[in-house]
Amino acid sequence: MWRTLLPLLLLLTLPRRALCVQETSDGPRSLHMLQISYFPDPGRVRYQGNASLGGQLTHVLEGWDSNVSVLQLHPLQEPQRWERTEESVRLYLSNFHDLFL
Repeated sequence: MWRTLLPLLLLLTLPRRALCVQETSDGPRSLHMLQISYFPDPGRVRYQGNASLGGQLTHVLEGWDSNVSVLQLHPLQEPQRWERTEESVRLYLSNFHDLFL
């Protein structure tokens, strides 16, 4: 357990980083999302993250500022609905970025 928690605890002690974790459970399946944001200098942010459902990696997030790649690794949502979800994630990241400017 400490091997898993130690890198996250070290990340929290380093300056210019933010760690966001969300987890929810719906019966036997649980959704876990992790977002790490790194602010190397004012006005710049690098995002990395992922999501897993029931322990299986389902989404990946990576990029700088507004140039972020959000990938759905498995077809969990139909294309039109995934497009709306992706737009929502981009809006969330934009609002998150604006909090630190």
